[in-house]
Amino acid sequence: MLRAYVRDCKAGKLDPRPGWRVEPESPGTAVIDAGRRLGIIVGPKAMRLAIEKARTVGVGVVTAYNSGRFGAIGHFAMRAAPVPGPALLEDPCPRNRARSGG
Repeated sequence: MLRAYVRDCKAGKLDPRPGWRVEPESPGTAVIDAGRRLGIIVGPKAMRLAIEKARTVGVGVVTAYNSGRFGAIGHFAMRAAPVPGPALLEDPCPRNRARSGG
C-alpha cells in the first residue's frame, strides 16, 4: 500500500498535508470533506467524531468523502463497541472497488 500512497501523492490524487473539514453537521451527524487526504488518517478522527456524537445525543453517523482508502475499517467499529448508542462511519469506497466481503 505504501507504494500506492506514494504514487498517488506524486500524481496529485492524494494530499499528504494534514487538513480536512466538517461540512454539514448536526448534533448526531456529520459529513467530512477529507480534501484528498489519506483515509487511514481521516478514518480514526472521523470515528472519534461519530463516537462523541453518539455519547452526546445517542447516535453518531459520520460519512467522509474525497479521501484515499480507509484500509481495514473494521477496527474503527471496535472503537465504538463500548459506546451506549450506535456510532457509524461510512467508507468512501468508489463504486468500482469491491467492499470487504463482496
